[in-house]
Amino acid sequence: MTEKTTLKCRCGQTRLEATGSPIMVTECLCDSCRKAASRLEKLEGAMNILNGYGATRCGEFRKDRVCIVSGREHLKEFRLTPDADTRRVVATCCNTPVFIEMKGGHWVSLYSHLWPDGQIPPVDMRTMTGDLSDPS
Repeated sequence: MTEKTTLKCRCGQTRLEATGSPIMVTECLCDSCRKAASRLEKLEGAMNILNGYGATRCGEFRKDRVCIVSGREHLKEFRLTPDADTRRVVATCCNTPVFIEMKGGHWVSLYSHLWPDGQIPPVDMRTMTGDLSDPS
């Protein structure tokens, strides 16, 4: 039987179920992820989603392996610009960022803070390090 992981927003009203393991776990250091995180953390009651060196950590899953179990009515799209191909989705019940979806992609990137403490798999790779002033 394939393992399912229940993921949830901070207040628990929005829940997702992910089937199996992520395709990979990434830490993205692109300018867009860092800019979006900076704007999202300014929402009332929101949290900082960047780690100590400014990366956004996510587990990538095929879209058909993620199901919204509850709280769909709380999900709201956020884009850096109105015509941006990348959308981030926030659970407005507690302003928890939930996922990132890129136009044309077959995957969805679930933010790591949705996992129960200590249960997100280890990072497989860092992406977009070239966007940093010191990419080392």
